[in-house]
Amino acid sequence: MKYPLDCEETFNKTYLFWLSRFIRNKITSLSNRQVTDKNRFVQILQELNRGFESIDKLSLTIKEVRNIGINSIHVYFIPLYKLYGFMQNFGAKSLTEIDEELLSDFLITETSKLSDATKKNYRIALISFFEYLDKQNEESNGFTHRFGIELKNWGGLGG
Repeated sequence: MKYPLDCEETFNKTYLFWLSRFIRNKITSLSNRQVTDKNRFVQILQELNRGFESIDKLSLTIKEVRNIGINSIHVYFIPLYKLYGFMQNFGAKSLTEIDEELLSDFLITETSKLSDATKKNYRIALISFFEYLDKQNEESNGFTHRFGIELKNWGGLGG
């Protein structure tokens, strides 16, 4: 089902809505053969569908997801968690304010002391999230907001 891009009354709630849906999508597409508690796994998927009132509660759920056997979800969550904080400091009112230049600024500030492999993971997480948004949002007039994030010219990687 598709939703308006700014589907909630505040940026925080809208970002949490989309982040929860994206994480749910990633959890279901990552390998789940090591899941130790299938009942809790199903409950977590339902929680992600309902959404969270705070990023901290979502973060605790992500830790639980890792503990039950989906270890690689943090590769997607951590950069998007940090983007949330960055956007709080930025004072965003709408997801439409996010563009490639802003994400490049975020990557430069957040990854300056990280390894090249981690920087690549941050880039992949951002691209994946905004590709998901490109496919899942739809306004009442039938149009979608396209971010088109590629981050090809981001110069944060070593030579």
